[in-house]
Amino acid sequence: MRIFLALIFLYSLSIASGFKISEQSFKATALNSAYVAGAFGADSAYYNPANMGFSHPLSDTDKHDLDITFTGIYIPGFAFTTDTSSKTIGEGSINWGLSTTTTLGINPDMANLAKTFLGVDLKAPIEVPSEVKNQNGEWGFSERGALVEGSADPTFFPIPKIFYKSKTLKNEWGNWNVGASFTAPSGLAMNWNGEAGAFLRNVMIAMVEFSPSLSWNYNERISVGVSPRILYGMGNFQNIVFVPLGTKDKPGEVITNIKDFDEIPSSMVPPAMAQLIYAVNTAQGNFLAGLAGLGVSGGGHLNNKLRYKMPTLFSPEAWFGMPDPSVFAPFVDDVNQSIDVAGYNRKVEEINATIKKNWQTYQNEWANGNLDWRYNDKTCISQTAICLPTLFNQVPNQSYKTQINGVEHTGYKFVNGVNYCIQNGYTTSGFFGCGNLSDTMREAQKLGAYVNCYTGTFYDFNGNLQTSNPGPCSYPSPTETDSDGAPRGYLPLMDAKQVAEKFGMGDMEITTKLIGATKVEQKSNGADLAFGYKLAASVRPFESKKTTLSIVYTSPVTFNLKGSLDATTYIGGSVGDVNMKADLNLGVTLPSSVQIAIMHSFERLSVEVVCEKIYWSKGDKFAFNFSNPKFTPLSGMVMQFSPQQLEGMMDLADYGAVAMGDGWQDTIALRLGVTYLTKKNVLLMASAAFDQSPVPQEKIGIPDSNAYMFGLGARKTFKEKWNAGLAYSLSLKDGRKSIYQSGGFGQLHLLSASLGYQF
Repeated sequence: MRIFLALIFLYSLSIASGFKISEQSFKATALNSAYVAGAFGADSAYYNPANMGFSHPLSDTDKHDLDITFTGIYIPGFAFTTDTSSKTIGEGSINWGLSTTTTLGINPDMANLAKTFLGVDLKAPIEVPSEVKNQNGEWGFSERGALVEGSADPTFFPIPKIFYKSKTLKNEWGNWNVGASFTAPSGLAMNWNGEAGAFLRNVMIAMVEFSPSLSWNYNERISVGVSPRILYGMGNFQNIVFVPLGTKDKPGEVITNIKDFDEIPSSMVPPAMAQLIYAVNTAQGNFLAGLAGLGVSGGGHLNNKLRYKMPTLFSPEAWFGMPDPSVFAPFVDDVNQSIDVAGYNRKVEEINATIKKNWQTYQNEWANGNLDWRYNDKTCISQTAICLPTLFNQVPNQSYKTQINGVEHTGYKFVNGVNYCIQNGYTTSGFFGCGNLSDTMREAQKLGAYVNCYTGTFYDFNGNLQTSNPGPCSYPSPTETDSDGAPRGYLPLMDAKQVAEKFGMGDMEITTKLIGATKVEQKSNGADLAFGYKLAASVRPFESKKTTLSIVYTSPVTFNLKGSLDATTYIGGSVGDVNMKADLNLGVTLPSSVQIAIMHSFERLSVEVVCEKIYWSKGDKFAFNFSNPKFTPLSGMVMQFSPQQLEGMMDLADYGAVAMGDGWQDTIALRLGVTYLTKKNVLLMASAAFDQSPVPQEKIGIPDSNAYMFGLGARKTFKEKWNAGLAYSLSLKDGRKSIYQSGGFGQLHLLSASLGYQF
């Protein structure tokens, strides 16, 4: 079942190279985080807490520093392609399509008898493609790769941050500073389109961090700092992956038994068995089955044809609305010898319900006295004597009011009966013809109906009882009745399970083999509070204090995201589709890192070099767990699976194929920053950096690549207390070696504005 959780890997976007927001303050934006040994002022509490007590021309150690920064992240929209021609199934989330093959575990002797006497091969498999087309736009599994297209919408994401550093507190044990920062180290909201972007689709990630900090320094020559980290992360995801269920060499198998089903889904019925069902229900195979000693009888459809007659005393079922068997034509294919048994039986149930309702209405009308015998004191036994009106015995009609289903109707009593000739035409010649019906005949014509001489009941031209105008003759006794005495009506047909049992296959195993990848569409969310820390040390080895060496260690932070999951797996074919809802628990580790930096000041010009090592290969990538799963089968054989069977079936999935954190490597980032302080206390900044991607470039997964970064910025001081800054950073993502090709460099833009205050 971990397949349903695999898509939560999107949370990793918050820590991937392209989406890890190292540039929190405006100075770090301008310097592309070449801002460790040279960190000063309020934001040093975040970047290097050891430096909070170091003086700087723009930061007085006898004053508090406060800085508020707004950063906008902008990613232009872009189109890309993914070439899967070099991949095989199991190498990522790729839509290879899915095919299912279902076979029946027929006893060989039974299979031979069916083949010999009925002419059907019950061992013939049924092959059904998935309901989802593969990457080539075809149905079913295909080993051919394709150039799959995708795109991403333009994205803008604003993030506010706050930094604070206290003035230096001096005592006999050294110099002390405290600080705090409120930042958003990760955050993004993106929409991806097309099949190549399906595994990202809609992503929203937000992470905030609060970090108090403490530092100690001795004479601004050596210092240490510590900063506990409190992080809250949350995300909402809606996306799709394609997960392998089986290969040609090792297909996935779902094995069930016919005893497990109350009804066998039509998608599980092989063509040969469909022919057998047709033969049995049309009675065409019964004789041969008898020769084979199978003792099978059926012919329900043929019997229904024979049962239908126009209303007579000897076919009373038709008095109450039994339509012509042509109503079953849409369910019977005589050319291909197949029957939609489920549809046919639903129609039978509908017709029989109408017959029963009409029967009950007739009984009520009789009990209410609206139906009676008026035959000049004669009986209906001598039908010829009674039913032939003459010039001397014309047939008057009488009307009455009745309530049927709460609605008032006008009914007619036809005294002395009506000639059966009305069933065959409106008029006949001769002294005893229908011409003697006068008003009665005209009334029947006006109502669009005729009257059955034998019963006196009233019908439309399709033989359906007009329950608002029942006739007056006799109280019929159906030849076949249900337990409540109502006419039985049409007979249902034998379905696949019943036919299988009749042919001695009641304990038969059904094997479905799956080849290809299934589509999994999911919505999920998660949130958690996590903790870490940062340790820092700085040294100014020379008396001039113009050179600063620093090292900063950032601990790993493990999130245990809790939320909910709603996932639908589209296997289709004979197996069907399944939805699962569950409580989600996802473990993700933000990696540890070590920064080593050196900064040297040449009077007004300062240059800093930073080397950062990030340990992506360590810690949990995506440790999935879920609880309280609730399964809802949507189609196919799974409609009759138990939750335990559904969970067991999902273990077919190759979870490793969509494990997006596999193969990630530790990375190096190199950063160069330059600052220049003008005589008017304007700080100018420029930078360049190189940031490796931890993601294997040839792997289907998170679309990330090495980044080349450039930054510019300036800060101006106003009235000694206030300062404002503006900075811009451009990251160019070099995807030339990536499996994801966009025809150029990807871009990520950062624009930061800050307002600072010293007091």
